[in-house]
Amino acid sequence: MGIVLAEIIDLQLHREAVSRLDHLLENHGLAHFLRPGARVLPTLDDERIRAVVAFAIERIGREPVPSAVDACYRAIRRRLIAGLAEAMVFAGC
Repeated sequence: MGIVLAEIIDLQLHREAVSRLDHLLENHGLAHFLRPGARVLPTLDDERIRAVVAFAIERIGREPVPSAVDACYRAIRRRLIAGLAEAMVFAGC
């Protein structure tokens, strides 16, 4: 049996990223995070997700550990995927 390491989550970073995500979703909608030109299947734009995390890093004023940045990126991406799935179900796709 191997050793399981705990995932490091920076709560301040996560809070800032979620706050920025909520702001962008409210002002620009989910389409802001979709790659332009993806007609058949909507695809998330990783650069825009990274920009949300980068903004949060600037706001906290320190460099978080890389695993915390990765965890934050994955959390923001999961939230967008859930929103996209909900929108597709609502639209009947």
